[in-house]
Amino acid sequence: MNEFLERIYKYQKINNIKNECLTNAQILYQYINTNNLGGCSCYAVVAVSKINANQLNIYCPHFVVEFNNKIIDPSFEINVLENQIYYKDYSTFINNTFGIGYTGEYFKKKYEKMFIKFQKLATKINKTKKLDRLNTAYFEELIKLS
Repeated sequence: MNEFLERIYKYQKINNIKNECLTNAQILYQYINTNNLGGCSCYAVVAVSKINANQLNIYCPHFVVEFNNKIIDPSFEINVLENQIYYKDYSTFINNTFGIGYTGEYFKKKYEKMFIKFQKLATKINKTKKLDRLNTAYFEELIKLS
């Protein structure tokens, strides 16, 4: 699996692929299942990269795969960042990142709605084992790498 991940990271880097976390996660999900590597699940997360004590890069919502109780991020643009933290629970993200006194209600509500949509999609994929909302042209390119 590590070789496959390296190939898709390299493809994304060379082709400057960004904002394709849904397709990236689903191709990895399919690869793991097709090759009977073990159980895996898709998850909606909030990915946070800590720049310093006062600066964060926040990617919400984001899609990843959990394999062997470990989050694997098949998106090169996020995977290369330092100090990554992944939150599966939106409330925990808000409490840990902004604290109870955070006043950006618009931010919290807007991203929470998108996060919930990603959670529903992950549940659907994990239940049915069928992929959904793919960038098909990009997906076909990634299939060639497997």
